[in-house]
Amino acid sequence: MGFYHSRPLRRLIAELKFGGVTSLNLEVERFLLDRAASFGWEFPWQDAPMQIQPIPLSSSRIRERGFNQSHTIALRMREAWLPHAEIMDVLERLPGAPAQATIDHELRASNIKGAFVARRRIEGSILLVDDVVTTGSTAAEGARCLLGAGADQVYLATLAIGM
Repeated sequence: MGFYHSRPLRRLIAELKFGGVTSLNLEVERFLLDRAASFGWEFPWQDAPMQIQPIPLSSSRIRERGFNQSHTIALRMREAWLPHAEIMDVLERLPGAPAQATIDHELRASNIKGAFVARRRIEGSILLVDDVVTTGSTAAEGARCLLGAGADQVYLATLAIGM
């Protein structure tokens, strides 16, 4: 959607993620609508039934922040792009792995391996939502788990790409 080095986008994500500033919900939704309109994007999921799965946080991170920013972003994506989509809670993040942002890029894939479990079988196409994608390790592991639980296709949507 955008690049994480963009100061306004980085501020938006930081305030949402670490400040719990839920008043930013409309700003996030406007950003999503503007990005889609400015690029004339046609999403591959527009004509197909879609379910939305936010990347889950560990229970300790939820207690610390009080919410999951990916879930908040998923709600805004549904409003902006997929008003009839169901927000799912199929993935669960298992305890134990350190936060991806705290470790070197080279170690992220091994750190996140096996970090998710699907709570039930699923069908259809899934839009996996996260705030920032850097190495893609978290998204890849989430997609692997969803495909293993029966998803036909998994798409990824994120506010920013960071390197």
